[in-house]
Amino acid sequence: MNKGRTELYGRLYNYVAHVPGDVAECGVGKGKSLETLARLASSNGRQVWAFESWQEFPPLSEFDKDGTATALTEGLIVGDKQAVLGRLGSLVDCVSFVDGYFADTLPHFYEPLALVNLDVDLYAAYSQALLWLWPLLSPGGVMVFDEYHEDQKYPGAKRAVDRFLTTTRHELHEDIRWWARKP
Repeated sequence: MNKGRTELYGRLYNYVAHVPGDVAECGVGKGKSLETLARLASSNGRQVWAFESWQEFPPLSEFDKDGTATALTEGLIVGDKQAVLGRLGSLVDCVSFVDGYFADTLPHFYEPLALVNLDVDLYAAYSQALLWLWPLLSPGGVMVFDEYHEDQKYPGAKRAVDRFLTTTRHELHEDIRWWARKP
């Protein structure tokens, strides 16, 4: 992971230092962000919930198909769990993996959250994560939208976040990545 993103996660983690709840990573992939978040969480005993399907990308919606990432995602297998476990090493002790598609896993998750990183590429995945995880975000908690700034590549991600923020009237902040803080 690049230094800028690592520093961003550190700053955001400091913002939520006194916010109750755990950390969630949606879209683990190779585990770069997960490793950084686990390192931060392990410093004060927080749990990190890692949501990943470890399967092919689901079908693209009409909101995703006009992006340049279409060819990159259709039929792509997402991540390698064993490689991620190896990357985490002893940090795995503070990580709980929730395996499966978001539509199957997120509706059954109820833990309060302080920090959520969404790196899920697609409209439906962003919509599901926002629907199920934003209500679990404690007041003062932060949600990061990884692909928001890459709207030419991942137009569905930006559309899902814009739609959500328009209906909820939450403010979006720009840094290395875009993020929102729950009032």
